[in-house]
Amino acid sequence: MGLVAVVVVPVVVLAQQYATQCIMRGVIPPGVLGTITCPAVGDPCDFATNVNCGMCCTIGSIYFFTNLIFVGVVALAVFFILIAAYNFLSASGDPAKVTIARQMLMYAAIGIIIAFVAKWLPSLVKALFFGQV
Repeated sequence: MGLVAVVVVPVVVLAQQYATQCIMRGVIPPGVLGTITCPAVGDPCDFATNVNCGMCCTIGSIYFFTNLIFVGVVALAVFFILIAAYNFLSASGDPAKVTIARQMLMYAAIGIIIAFVAKWLPSLVKALFFGQV
């Protein structure tokens, strides 16, 4: 119970303050937000001077995290493909090793599909909020 209080209380206290700005995390391709102009990556966006900061920071964060997911999952999938290739080569006709290698290839393919869905997610958000693709 004490650990929960140590973690939750500071979050609740800090949540009482309103944010006045956000830092752009991801690159937003031109035209994604229509005519809205967003600051460059790493630059602060002040809510008092730019009414579109919330949308810019939200979409920028979505792009940033989906790019991280894409890179991580593709790297993991390549690693699984290399291990599966090694298992295929070292199987020597052993059906158990061939089965393991096939399963690894299947999981790598599923991982790559998940990575492409993560890259597709910002387009989906844009279509839902702005009605454009």
